[in-house]
Amino acid sequence: MRFFASAVLLSIFLSSCAPDDAGGPLFPVIVERKGGYINRAGDLVIKPKFDIAGSFVDSIAVVKILGLYAYINRTGGYIVDPRFEFGEDFAEGLAYVRVNGKGGFIDANGRIVIEPKFNFGDRFSEGLARVMVNGKYGYVDKSGKSAIDPSFGVADDFLEGRARVRVGEKWGFVGRDGKFTVEPIFGDARNYSEGLAAVKTKDLWGCIDTLSQVVVRPRFQNAKTFSEGLLAVQSDSLWGFIDGTGTVVIPFRYRDALPFSEGVAAVKSAAGWGYVRKDGQEVIPLHFDQCWPFNDSLAGVYVEGQWGYINHSGAYVWEPSN
Repeated sequence: MRFFASAVLLSIFLSSCAPDDAGGPLFPVIVERKGGYINRAGDLVIKPKFDIAGSFVDSIAVVKILGLYAYINRTGGYIVDPRFEFGEDFAEGLAYVRVNGKGGFIDANGRIVIEPKFNFGDRFSEGLARVMVNGKYGYVDKSGKSAIDPSFGVADDFLEGRARVRVGEKWGFVGRDGKFTVEPIFGDARNYSEGLAAVKTKDLWGCIDTLSQVVVRPRFQNAKTFSEGLLAVQSDSLWGFIDGTGTVVIPFRYRDALPFSEGVAAVKSAAGWGYVRKDGQEVIPLHFDQCWPFNDSLAGVYVEGQWGYINHSGAYVWEPSN
């Protein structure tokens, strides 16, 4: 879930939300430590009153008020009243919620469609949701039936037909049938994206394709996830970007870097965070305390303890506030 909150000001998980195009996207903001929503122009359209304001997905957003989670529509009206101990974003028509300490799933009417019985759960992706039972992760389908038995120490969402899982101390990938498409032989791994996955072998990162063939030999200290044809990688403690063949496209000169989104990537220098294009041109000056990837033409930025939004020109559409 991506949200603004009084306790946790902003949490943006990459690839966490689907676009919400009905009437234009809405973005969570904080005003006097309460969450509300603005449109792309920066106009306040839902009054700040929530302790947590989640992202809109398919015109529904999860919010928290008076200690309980609920779901609102684009006018700020409740479509599911506050009654859950925890709630996740909707995905593929269902949302994970917690009731009496157990997790289950509801539909957009608030009706429980998968009974709360899991220790932990997450959103649906490609028709399956990861859940924890007795300390192990597995997957269920939308009827609540077990699709892959709980047997993994750690598991991730399905992306491009594969899910990243850990068995013991090693990482691999499974398909929807639960069989390994990539055996758990790696010290770490990132999710597949654009047909490639970054994997760690003997303390160095490289990349494999969907046939488990090495396409970028292990030689980097760290790596993120492929996006828009490029991968952020670390060498000699500095970050740069390579393409799918391992060719360096943007030299190693940054202290940190995030995946590309909408043609630019957030990068960090000694002066701060800003944005760089694929040709290496820094297009938004590096002076923010923190930046996040662009989504629906805006990006969240953090300045002196406050959050705001900028557009692709670097101009504020919402001045930093808390």
